[in-house]
Amino acid sequence: MINNEIERKTTSLILEPTKYPRTDPEVVFGKTKPTISEKGFRKYPSDYNPILEYWEQIQAGKTLVSQKVYQQYEEIVRWINNDGYKEWFYSPERANHVIEFAENFCCHSKGKLAGKKVVLELWEKAYLASVYGFIDIEGNRKHQRVVLIVGKKNGKSLLDSIMGLYGLVGDNEGGPEVYAVARMVATLNRVKSVKAKFNI
Repeated sequence: MINNEIERKTTSLILEPTKYPRTDPEVVFGKTKPTISEKGFRKYPSDYNPILEYWEQIQAGKTLVSQKVYQQYEEIVRWINNDGYKEWFYSPERANHVIEFAENFCCHSKGKLAGKKVVLELWEKAYLASVYGFIDIEGNRKHQRVVLIVGKKNGKSLLDSIMGLYGLVGDNEGGPEVYAVARMVATLNRVKSVKAKFNI
């Protein structure tokens, strides 16, 4: 009796495979393409909005996101459609600046893409636009702290590097300071074992 109740209350942990092919460049990188100058610099249209493009994909079911991500983008899109939130408004110029900075000046540092320029996926562009695109009339960003939680090998370190470098040289802030902090349990465990071995 108890086992049957537990079986009815629990849901299957089998997840459906992604409903969209990751090989479709319009889904992965978005349908809006930048123009590329003779020197290889990428420039997006002045009215480009990766947040709305990403939201269209979410609404159409081409991109699967968690409920929390869905709710967050739903609210951000509401801010854009209502011409801002309180004293903050969306600036495509500021949002595109960080995206163009990433794709023109940042390179991959590891793996088979090492040394090649970064080409952001649409979700990364929407994330950066959400962080840097909302400003007040003095140009101050709405978002001072953000959290990015994604699985392993999905570009967290790359995005963090881009944001840190942009904060140092591209965000037009006087005397910027950027701190990178990581929890290094494996390193700490190695240090402890070395200390124990040498009786330090």
